[in-house]
Amino acid sequence: MDANTVITGGGPLSVTDTSGNTHEVLVRLLRIKEFPEYFQLADQEEALAAFVTGKDDEFVNSLTTDAVLEICEVAHDLNFHNACRWATRRANFTEALLPVAEKGKRMERALGASAPPAPSPSEKP
Repeated sequence: MDANTVITGGGPLSVTDTSGNTHEVLVRLLRIKEFPEYFQLADQEEALAAFVTGKDDEFVNSLTTDAVLEICEVAHDLNFHNACRWATRRANFTEALLPVAEKGKRMERALGASAPPAPSPSEKP
């Protein structure tokens, strides 16, 4: 990815609507907090195109199929690698916490109702 893409926040793209008009759009570099939605929209091309360009559904629906697919391909080129890195990191983190959660559940079952309640964060020890 070149520095200009990072500076502008995405990649410029010329797209054509079904009337033959050309439009300039910016296919955005996504923020980490947007990666879950990116994955949810991966198989919904029109919705993904709207999401990564910030354009409304009416605009995206006016584009040619080729234009919508081009937007999705550019979005993939710009974001997929980092989105996969994020998803892998999250999966590894979750996997590492599973034994801790299981141990907590076993302790809770062993102690049952006899365990004193944990103090709330507002209570002082």
